[in-house]
Parts: sequence; C-alpha cells; structure tokens
Amino acid sequence: MARGILVKPATQQAKENYLNFLEIWSGQRAQLKVLEDTLIAYRLPAWRQSPTKRLVGHPKIYLFDNGVTNALCHRLSGPLDAVTRGRLFEQFFVQETRRILEYKGLSMGLYYWRTNNGAEVDLVLEQGGRPVMAVEFKSRSEIDRADLSGLRSFHEDYSDALCLVVCTCPEPWTLDFAQILPWPRFLEKLWQDL
Repeated sequence: MARGILVKPATQQAKENYLNFLEIWSGQRAQLKVLEDTLIAYRLPAWRQSPTKRLVGHPKIYLFDNGVTNALCHRLSGPLDAVTRGRLFEQFFVQETRRILEYKGLSMGLYYWRTNNGAEVDLVLEQGGRPVMAVEFKSRSEIDRADLSGLRSFHEDYSDALCLVVCTCPEPWTLDFAQILPWPRFLEKLWQDL
C-alpha cells in the first residue's frame, strides 16, 4: 500500500516540481497520515492570526530529506534551476530548525505565514502564542528590498518579532528592519540564542 502511495505521484505530477507532488498529498489526508506516521513527511501549519490581513490556512507539506524529495521527482543528477534550488534550500533549513528545536527540547511552534494576496514568510517561530522570529530563506547571496516584501507585510502586524533573511551571503548585515544572515550564522543563532 505505501509503495503505491509513493510511486503514483512521482510518475504523474512530481517530475516537473516537487511542490506539485506535495500539493497532491495535502488533499489526501489518509495517505499523508501514512507519510507522517512513517516520518517521511511532516506538516508545517499556517500561522492563522493577523489583526489586519486575511491569511491562508492550509499547511505546507515537507519531506524529511532533500534527497528523498529529489529521488521522488527524478532529479538525482544535473544542475538545479534557481527555483528548485530555492525550494530545496528552504526545505533543508525548515528541517534543520525543526531538528534543533526538538533536540534542545524547546516548546516552540513552527509555522509559515501567507496572506490571501500572496505575501509569504517561509518560517515563523512561535512561543507563548506570539511569533518571536520570522525567517525568509534565499539560496543566493544578493538580497535587496524586494526580497523583504513578505517579511515587511508580516512586520506590519508583528513588529516585535525578529525578522531574518537567511541566504548565502558571506557576512551578516541589516536591511531596513531585517537581519540578513549567512546560513551558518542562522544555525549558530538557533543553537545559541533559543
């Protein structure tokens, strides 16, 4: 039974991009439950509170490993296009954040945030019912104000939350209200500051 669950989407939809595969399963609760119960996939729920914006409420679905994602999408060799590289970069750091929080035994909630107008933040860390950190992941080194659009919209409602852009830049710096961090510094921050 599980074999059919995994093979069917890989041969029908997931060749083009792994999000298609994940979207198929987000509507298939029984199959998704099997993937979650076997620790192959997990849900990242949507942050659903906003005093001023209408938010999307469906969860994002992540597989536990980027290699599995690539295998299911038949992407085991060759260079990655920028969009795929960006999605895998995000997936990896959502996975690592989740693992670090679990390892440290911290009771922080992990969410993503998206408005019905398309503004999005890749990861929101919540503690005590309030967002304490909002993170946008970018698999490149050049970051500009346009990259802050989702964080900016989030920051309007939650100005107390730390806003980060995690990327491949060589040094940390600040852009408006957001800290721009090289990805190793982000991991250090999770280990040391939480």
